Amino acid sequence: MTWQYTPFVFPLLVAAAIAGGIAIYAWQRRPALGVVPFTLLMLSVAAWSLIYALRLVSADLPTKLFWAKCRYLAIVVVPPSWLAFVLQYTGRGNWLTRRNVAILAIVPVTTILLAWTNDFHYLFWSEVGVEQVSTLVVWAANHGPGFWVYAAYTYLLLFVSTVMLVQALVRSPRLYRLQVVLLLFGALAPLMADLISTYDLIPFPLDLAPYAFAVTGLAVAWGMFRFRLFDIVPVARSAVVDSMSGGVLVLDGQNRVVDINPAAGRVIGRPASEIVGRPFSQLLADRSDLRERYLDVTEAHSEITLGEGRGRRSYDLRISPLNDRRGNLIGRLIVLNDITERQRAETSLMSQKQLFESLVAIARATAKHPSLGATLQSALNMAAALTGAEHGNLFLLDGTGVVTHNVVARDEDAAALQEEGVSDVVVGGLAGWVAQHRQPALVYDTSRDDRWQELPGIPHLARSALAIPIVSGSAVLGVLTLTHSEPSHFTSEHAYLLQASGDQMTMAVRSAQMYDEQRRLADRQTTLYEALRTVGAHLDSDTIAHAAAEAIARLTNWPAVAICLPDDKQSHLVVRAVAGALSPAEGWRIPIA
Repeated sequence: MTWQYTPFVFPLLVAAAIAGGIAIYAWQRRPALGVVPFTLLMLSVAAWSLIYALRLVSADLPTKLFWAKCRYLAIVVVPPSWLAFVLQYTGRGNWLTRRNVAILAIVPVTTILLAWTNDFHYLFWSEVGVEQVSTLVVWAANHGPGFWVYAAYTYLLLFVSTVMLVQALVRSPRLYRLQVVLLLFGALAPLMADLISTYDLIPFPLDLAPYAFAVTGLAVAWGMFRFRLFDIVPVARSAVVDSMSGGVLVLDGQNRVVDINPAAGRVIGRPASEIVGRPFSQLLADRSDLRERYLDVTEAHSEITLGEGRGRRSYDLRISPLNDRRGNLIGRLIVLNDITERQRAETSLMSQKQLFESLVAIARATAKHPSLGATLQSALNMAAALTGAEHGNLFLLDGTGVVTHNVVARDEDAAALQEEGVSDVVVGGLAGWVAQHRQPALVYDTSRDDRWQELPGIPHLARSALAIPIVSGSAVLGVLTLTHSEPSHFTSEHAYLLQASGDQMTMAVRSAQMYDEQRRLADRQTTLYEALRTVGAHLDSDTIAHAAAEAIARLTNWPAVAICLPDDKQSHLVVRAVAGALSPAEGWRIPIA
């Protein structure tokens, strides 16, 4: 074993050191996308450079041949590992199935076998030797068909990788293109160097590919530290940012849009190709309020509305600063999340809460007073207060449709609601229509609705009205009507509120009617009792007793009735009056035990 000195070995050692250091650095970034194949690539490059340096300093053929065979243990790993890295980097990692990896390994494994068994078939090197170039003994060999098969395999994989990187360069946002450019440079430099050495395009006695890998290592190292190569890659950006439901915009230090996801494009109403590169102020040309408020703000969180008419949407806006590793501001991140549906849900929930509170208020108001008149007045006043009505009335009907009670929300309306005017309204007006059809009536403009009938004595003009029936089973108990001097004052929400409170009003009216009926019966019984007591004061006890006995016998159909009263000493009961079969017993005395 003979050795020789040459300064050409130092660039190879530098390339091996750089590649080894990059492999260690990349391995620490696990499980970032592409780290495993890239680490394997750099370790292979480091081994290739180091083994080539050992072959270069060897001066005899057997030693050079040994290192030449060893070199292919590292060389054959470079093309497939580079392809695997590019596949993962460009979002095609699912191509790396076990089947495809096994297919990719066929040529490298065959190449190693051909290289180490070349002495038996000469399919890889048809002739090997050394030659003297100045003071340096270099490797010289003629390649066999096995080598050219491997060369074609290598160029094919590098070509496919380059095409995918070019596609990534075209499709990636401007923010990520420098990463792809560095990777393209790192791939093309060794490829060109290998082509020059393999086909002797430039007379040079050494293999230039390992030296080119030193340049590749430096480019990749710069990309790692300058552009955070394994922290943010285009495929990761596509998988995360493009799939976000919220809009994302990235602005540079000059307030230009350098990146945007599809969701933000839909919010703005333009494709990303028309937005990237434009000043942010141009996107807010139609919204001077937003431009003045957020153009130079580095951090903000608020809610904004965009669009017009039915396309109007609400968004949660967040603006965050983007700083470099030194803390210097290099741009801003804008995130827009559509909160329209959330706001609608909150509004609906609030409406339901208000409806519930209103129903409770109506129920309390109608149940507060037991009398019918007070109940009707409370229900009408509460309905007017909840809907903002200026005037109103409530008619109570009997089974034939005749008004039995009517109350008003304002005292000045009472004089106009005389019996004749009320009858006209109930028969031909809005209240009559509601009673007949048993459904609410919402009138946005009374001047355009034939159902509306003005009473001549009403001192105000009604331009909008709302009427609901008070129904119990199949009977219409009454009609509640509310009015306002402005058109379209009442809404469907008002109608829904009053319709939902109809059951409470019905129960309150029924309860008040029963209360009034019981009170009338009680009054009648009291009157009858007083009348009987007054009459009894002018009759003797025997006359009253005989009349009572005969009345009881007649009403009950009992065969015999006797009325006994105690004597003055309270020692005996004396039969004072009899009816029926006990007539002879009158005057009997029965001892009190």
